[in-house]
Amino acid sequence: MTSTKQAIASIWRSHRAGKKHPDARGKSCGSWPQLEKLKNSKLSLIVKVNESAIIRDADTGEVVAVVLRKFVRNDEVLEWISSVPDENVGLRRGIRVSEPTSSVL
Repeated sequence: MTSTKQAIASIWRSHRAGKKHPDARGKSCGSWPQLEKLKNSKLSLIVKVNESAIIRDADTGEVVAVVLRKFVRNDEVLEWISSVPDENVGLRRGIRVSEPTSSVL
């Protein structure tokens, strides 16, 4: 897992601290991947705090990511949306038997 900000890495460390990894197959699959600090100089695109973006694969034109800023203005809806990843992040399992999954922020 990579992160550009220490605050985000701290959130993930707290989230993982009390949870067992959901995929306990084999030695390497039963533990969380190490958190690493990502260098901004290595990023090909940085979406600023006040910008939105649709990011496409340079070769295929396929949408690979979407960043929508100020899309939801209702605080209750925003709170619910923010809770969805917290509730579901541990539910997925890797499909490869021999390789652990990795997370990237």
